[in-house]
Amino acid sequence: MKLNKLKKYSRIGFEKLVSKASLRKSMKDGIARRPPQIVYWIQHTECMLDCPMCNVTHIPMAEERESWISTERMIEIVNEMADIGVPNFGISGGEPLLDTERLFKILDAAGKRGIYTHFGTNGLLMSDDILRRYDSIGVGHISLSIDGIGEIHDRVRGRKGIWENGALKGIEIFQRVKPKNINLKINSVVSDENIDTLPELVRFVAERGYVIFLQPFDPCAYAFLTKHKDAAIAHEKFPQWIPPERIDLLGEVIDKVLQIEKQYPGTLLNDTNHLRAIKRYFSFDLLDNPAPCTVAFQNLWIRPNGNVGYCNYGLVGNLKEMSLSELWNCERMIDVRMGMLKCNFVCLLGCMYFPSTLDLLKKGVKTARKLLK
Repeated sequence: MKLNKLKKYSRIGFEKLVSKASLRKSMKDGIARRPPQIVYWIQHTECMLDCPMCNVTHIPMAEERESWISTERMIEIVNEMADIGVPNFGISGGEPLLDTERLFKILDAAGKRGIYTHFGTNGLLMSDDILRRYDSIGVGHISLSIDGIGEIHDRVRGRKGIWENGALKGIEIFQRVKPKNINLKINSVVSDENIDTLPELVRFVAERGYVIFLQPFDPCAYAFLTKHKDAAIAHEKFPQWIPPERIDLLGEVIDKVLQIEKQYPGTLLNDTNHLRAIKRYFSFDLLDNPAPCTVAFQNLWIRPNGNVGYCNYGLVGNLKEMSLSELWNCERMIDVRMGMLKCNFVCLLGCMYFPSTLDLLKKGVKTARKLLK
């Protein structure tokens, strides 16, 4: 089983290195020389929660619910992904486990074609049987959302009992089932509501042998943030934004988190540069010299009705009407890519996390050691 894991992790790492090497040439004409590194599918927008840091439920998709892409068509897309060499496929929502049968039909199709898969969850609907079922499909991971321990997580997520009945339950299921093919990844949104307790959370994860990715809060309001470039104004409009008087505390928290990483190598999926940039992100220092956004050269999102689009750049196409290969380098996609290269806001979303080649290798080895245990 470890050999299967190693093969898939190695393939993902190799694809990232090759894609990074070809990126400079692609940025000149907008044509991606490699297939997507990862394809995400928003299965649906339904969820039992309404978390303030999640923008998916606010995407105007009401009219799309009557025209969701069929399960059969999604399986065709998964097979095309395998044919063109996509190594990584993620499913999100909403809460994917609200439609378990549809979720597992797609995961099973991807697993049979050797694609590394993963899905995100708040943990409320997790069970031993679900984890065992996923473990039988192939190699992948579950991303469990945890923003703090105990009542901190409940407060951030806006509902009492989420920690005990979702986050903690999810971890206990992994400890009980001990899956051979599926790993657990913790996703935590860094915000003004939880920065004081982030080191406690990272240590909690590290001591249990899991990995965590720290994602700075993003309200997806780039026009507003770029216009004002002021942490106080951003905090007033979005309470999760870290205000100026707490930026130094954030720096101290990041130092503590990095110390925990030294003690438990491979726990943090972020590298040091990304973590240091979080402080500059909340203080708007990153806007002085924004790096070009190359997300559309490497990742692709499929909405419930088959639409593919990026941020504020509109619709690229619909996978009901065209193949993945046709869409990936169509004229509209090239226009979107060239437009995104000039984006003047640095969002630091997970899709924008591209460590240097050296950092990618070092971090990859440390994390792989932990995941292959």
